[in-house]
Amino acid sequence: EDARDEAEAVANIIAGHSLRMEERRKKAAAAAAKAQKAADDADAGTAIPETFADYLEKWVYSVKDHDELLDKVGGSRLMRLKNEPHLGYSTRH
Repeated sequence: EDARDEAEAVANIIAGHSLRMEERRKKAAAAAAKAQKAADDADAGTAIPETFADYLEKWVYSVKDHDELLDKVGGSRLMRLKNEPHLGYSTRH
């Protein structure tokens, strides 16, 4: 009985280890596929998503002041917002 329980415990440990290894293999395969797609897109000249550095350059470093940032965001739209106390801010006005 004890030997059978021990063998069952070992089998369960091995099965759990096998499942974790399969999950890791799937994650690694997905990461490899994503990296290959990025390389293929770069080779084809496909637009690459904006990086954080690109974002900072576009929205932080390239504007002279707060007013220029508001214009870039859409300052005229922001100025059209009217406060509706029961709804908050609305763009309908």
